[in-house]
Amino acid sequence: YYYEYLYNNGINYYFCAIYIEETASPATTVTYSFIEGALAGIVTANIKLDHPIENNYFFGNFYGVGEYGTRNTDITNNLCYFNYTAGIDVHLGDRNGVGDADSVITISNNTCDIYQDYGIRVHGVENEADAGYAIISNNIVSGSVWGGLYLVGRMYFTIANTGYYGNAADRIGYEESQESNPVYETEMPYVDGTGILSYWYLSPNSAFVNAS
Repeated sequence: YYYEYLYNNGINYYFCAIYIEETASPATTVTYSFIEGALAGIVTANIKLDHPIENNYFFGNFYGVGEYGTRNTDITNNLCYFNYTAGIDVHLGDRNGVGDADSVITISNNTCDIYQDYGIRVHGVENEADAGYAIISNNIVSGSVWGGLYLVGRMYFTIANTGYYGNAADRIGYEESQESNPVYETEMPYVDGTGILSYWYLSPNSAFVNAS
């Protein structure tokens, strides 16, 4: 698979900090982790955990979270900062691109910012009959070199309350009319915090407060 392909072809990063195979216990919980310098911070391989991947900080990886398979784990309330290719990268199909019409994932309340090709990227499948469903809501995507949200391939989706700031393109693969309540910011929406994990806190005056 692509994360493994990069690793096996000389990318000078370790593969991933946490790799969750489909044989893992669904009760596995990943939360409050700080992951830096990996090819992919967390990878799930065709497994839907009982609890979402949540409240983690991904810094300086190629990918923050990478998922593939017809069973995907929800991704909630993570900070993805300075991840080179994508903060969140989800494949709704298996290694052969085959999907499942019953597949559902929720990606919500995440912030993906700065020096990333894409903030959130979701790959659908080739066969419309096997297309899964992605719920993408209440995320902030900013500072993307190519696109804030990128949807590619066949899937069903709901997109709502996304905050956009400073992306080369806010959306790729779908139209603004297919999204509910996008929120646009033209001023720097973040302020520095304190301590070792000081990026990013929302400015009290940001349009994203009580919006996305």
